[in-house]
This record gives sequence, structure tokens and C-alpha cells, in this order.
Amino acid sequence: MNMEEKEKQPHSLLSRRFTEMVLLIHNYFYRQGQIPIPLNQFCVLVMLQSRESTCISELCSMLHLSKQQMTTIVEKLTSVGYIERHSDPEDRRRSLLSITAAGQQLLDKQDDRVRERFDQRLARLSPQQIESLDTSMQILNESIEKMFS
Repeated sequence: MNMEEKEKQPHSLLSRRFTEMVLLIHNYFYRQGQIPIPLNQFCVLVMLQSRESTCISELCSMLHLSKQQMTTIVEKLTSVGYIERHSDPEDRRRSLLSITAAGQQLLDKQDDRVRERFDQRLARLSPQQIESLDTSMQILNESIEKMFS
């Protein structure tokens, strides 16, 4: 099968559209929304937000970063007070990381900015377009959940 035939396959088209959507969200809601910290640090905070605590190796695995890269990110986030290290009660040799109140506040402010920007842009759509977008987003969310369950 040549490249042109592969491009015409439905899953290939869906994959490309998904990637385009992720890039559009990143560009229009996060990059232009001026995240107050580098994106890699922001991603670590988002990951820690959904967990009580986790270790560096788990973060490396989730974000596909090397331990060296993650150590640098963790040091920066710790130095500004967005995350904290503490000993793992089950294994004293291992450090666990958790988000601080300051880190959570930063994420909350960013969520508010994104929500505000989304609402502003949503106002440009007709009621029918908004309804269609809502339905499409519900289907997309359900489909992604199903793909990974």
C-alpha cells in the first residue's frame, strides 16, 4: 500500500484530525493564553493535580521524558514553591512529589483564562454550531475513554 492509499484510510484521516485538534487547542488556548511557566513544567503540575502524590519515574513515564529532564523540571517547580518533595512512607529511599496550594492556584488561574477565552470564542458561533460542537465533543470524549478503557 503506497502513502497516498494510507492517507485515504479512515483511521489515518482521524489520526491526522486528532493531531490537528490537539495542536489547535495548544496554540489557541495555551500558547496564546500565555502560560506563566514553560509548557513542560505546566504539564507536570497538571499530572500532579490529578494525583495525591507520585514519584519522578512515574511522571517520566506519563510524560515521556527522561529522568534527567524531569529532575530539572522538578527542581525548578520546587524552587518556586509549586510542588513539594516528601518521603514515601512505604519506601524511605523514594521521594514523592505533590502539588502545593501555590501550584494549584496557578492551574486554577490558567483554567479560568482558558475558560474565558473559550467562552469569548464560542460567542462567535451560531446556536446550531454550538449544539453541534457540544455533541461532537461528547462523542469525542466518550470515544477516547472507550479507546483507553
